[in-house]
Amino acid sequence: MYRYEFLNLINLKNFRRLVNKDYEFTKLQHKFLDEYENLPFIMKLFRYKNILLLKENEKYIGYMWVTRYEFKSYKINRIILENNYDIKLYTGFFNKFPVGAYFEIEGTFEQEELIMLERLGFKKFELLYEMKKEILQEYNISLEDNLQLKLFEKGKDEELRKDIQNKIFKAKGRADIEICDIVFEENQEYYIENASYFLMHEDKAIGYGQLIKEYENLYIVNLGVIPEFRGKAYSSFILRKLINIAISMGYKDIFLKCNEKNIAALTIYKKHEFEIISKYKMLGFTKTNKEKEII
Repeated sequence: MYRYEFLNLINLKNFRRLVNKDYEFTKLQHKFLDEYENLPFIMKLFRYKNILLLKENEKYIGYMWVTRYEFKSYKINRIILENNYDIKLYTGFFNKFPVGAYFEIEGTFEQEELIMLERLGFKKFELLYEMKKEILQEYNISLEDNLQLKLFEKGKDEELRKDIQNKIFKAKGRADIEICDIVFEENQEYYIENASYFLMHEDKAIGYGQLIKEYENLYIVNLGVIPEFRGKAYSSFILRKLINIAISMGYKDIFLKCNEKNIAALTIYKKHEFEIISKYKMLGFTKTNKEKEII
């Protein structure tokens, strides 16, 4: 008999056992687990639903660990079953989430893993480069007369960010975000206050970018300008501002991720001495009513 359980104080030791046997569970993820165990009880309650365990009779045989980054959007950090590629058992993990939930997973997958993910409904939509820059000194930012950088103001600029971010990424196939997604993000541990900026052309927002934390590292995300202002390297101004903020925070390195097909962005990043450190696939999946309950 199979049973799915969200992480709790009772099965935590079983989760650690699974993690200790999982050779791909990185040192940073182990650090996350150690920190989790030291959290106050009330904080643990908020994280329980990030980790779902599968139990066969009295033995725990697998888990799925996700991070929710928008209201109904999740990044899968790890999904694994011990010596088992039964598609029904993998499907059972997703049955614990609402219809319409969107999942992303990224990595360098073995062929059997890709087959399993494709059978679940995941589709490959991009190859990503992870890039890193050693930051040694601040940039001197000289803006054109009609441009200015505007700090995102929490509680005031959510609608502006929604509009500009949807315009930037509309043509790139990303789902539109809502204000509730932004408010949700503002309450997550990865969110950094005073590290999000708009690029303004006169009184109009034409670009956006922000910093977030991912474990011990600092990442530039959601960086771009709206289509009618592309080709002018305007995103460089936001990029340099975010790098300067990283320096002020005491970081020596900064990271970002970029689609292999985004030649314009890659050119700007390489000009700013970002180097490719890894390549991996990203796959996406939206839960529908088609998945059948097996438990």
